[in-house]
Amino acid sequence: MSAVETPIEAPLDAPKRPAVRPPTGLGKATVIVLWIYGATLALELLSQVVAMQQLSGLSPDTAANLFDLSTTLGDLGAMLALPFLLRLAVMIGTIILVAVWIYQANATAKKLAKNKEVSPAWAVGWYFIPIANLWKPFQAMDETWKISTEPMRWKTQDTPGLLRFWWGLWLGGSFVGNFLFRLGGSATNAGNVLELRVVWGLYDVMLIAGVVCLIRIVGEITKRQAAAVSRNVFD
Repeated sequence: MSAVETPIEAPLDAPKRPAVRPPTGLGKATVIVLWIYGATLALELLSQVVAMQQLSGLSPDTAANLFDLSTTLGDLGAMLALPFLLRLAVMIGTIILVAVWIYQANATAKKLAKNKEVSPAWAVGWYFIPIANLWKPFQAMDETWKISTEPMRWKTQDTPGLLRFWWGLWLGGSFVGNFLFRLGGSATNAGNVLELRVVWGLYDVMLIAGVVCLIRIVGEITKRQAAAVSRNVFD
């Protein structure tokens, strides 16, 4: 007579794995919006080139305004302002979506490795805190990248050059942008406006490069988190 096998039940107090859901759909949407924002930056850069060409043909003493060339270049000047306005409109939505992705990616990383130092809320909040915003957001992104790559041994991972390059562009772009818009009101002639338009073009180039880097970062972190979750890797 064979013995009846009784199924072994898991103890009631067995620890449950945290419910981890990588922000795959959100990551894809963020990448798409970033590409759109990058396109508006490229359009703005093209408008800078046209503006510089037109201003270079004028006397340096001709009255001009950095942010409104309609009085100097007429209808063409008014049209050259449209890419800037379009970029501002797209930028607002882009900032919101990127902030949501940063929060979700950090929340996933926190579940993968509980010893993550920067919380999901502060991963977003540090961007708005003076002085600390020079390095704390980078720390949060660095932690998220490393945890997404190797949750168990993330502290032994090296910081990728892509992150350093992206953050250098972010800081450099912020500095150039502040410089540009602080001096914009004091530019009253075509010569000064032309000089600042050159700086503005450099600013756009830095932003475009930064957006391309961020697109790669969002895609890589999202992909690596999905792979980590599929392997059921938890700290």
